[in-house]
Amino acid sequence: MNAFLNPNIFLFFLSDQVVLWDFESHSQYQLKPEYVSRLLWIAENHEFNTELNVVDADFCKANIVSDQPFKRQEWGWDVISRIFHLGTKDVPLDTSPDTGSEWAKQYTNSCIETLQENIPPRS
Repeated sequence: MNAFLNPNIFLFFLSDQVVLWDFESHSQYQLKPEYVSRLLWIAENHEFNTELNVVDADFCKANIVSDQPFKRQEWGWDVISRIFHLGTKDVPLDTSPDTGSEWAKQYTNSCIETLQENIPPRS
């Protein structure tokens, strides 16, 4: 079937892993080599099959690939500003801050906690 890639994802590379980040949903996945290869194949060929390929099914469940086009938001600035905007939007906080400084403190604490978490592996 036709494959459409989520426009809100990017890959980054650490010394021993490839990480896929969906910056709109705030989801991160450590990709095994077969997932990286398959994602590149899907990107080139624009097709996938969830019934015959477990990797394709995992990508579909994680909302990385779909058989329907993803809704695209018009964005007048560069890609980095879009990643920053969506990546910092709607960050879950324990309480609703009353002031800008309280919001900044909660957001900073949330970032520190996130950096200390292990990236969930994809099998």
